[in-house]
Amino acid sequence: MSLTGSDSLLSITYYGHSTFALESKGTVVLLNPGIWDGKPLVPDDFSARVVIATNHADDAIGNAAKISVNSKAWFLGSKGAADKASEQGVKPWLLHALEHEVPYQIPDVRITPYPLSRIDEARRWWEQESRHESSK
Repeated sequence: MSLTGSDSLLSITYYGHSTFALESKGTVVLLNPGIWDGKPLVPDDFSARVVIATNHADDAIGNAAKISVNSKAWFLGSKGAADKASEQGVKPWLLHALEHEVPYQIPDVRITPYPLSRIDEARRWWEQESRHESSK
């Protein structure tokens, strides 16, 4: 079997707000299939291997539980999102609450969630370095 460069690419599809589908080698990870302005950003029959909701608010979790149930996908998310997905029918063996900086792996997918505070830390470091450089 010969592989071309496109066989190892990551395809990213943006659906709006904070909703993305990431696809590589036939594996689809759906991130934050939220409801925005009262409408789901992704249809209930969307097929995914993994559905991730970063929090339990409608703009993040939206119809994630329906998509997970319909496609028998793993559901990963914050504790609040996982609790809400469980209430909405996601099977316990496909449900996992993610913890910051703790890797979680299922076949073909490895997820390591990082808190947004890491972004803030990096921004503060960058600003401090920039000020230091400009004062020279």
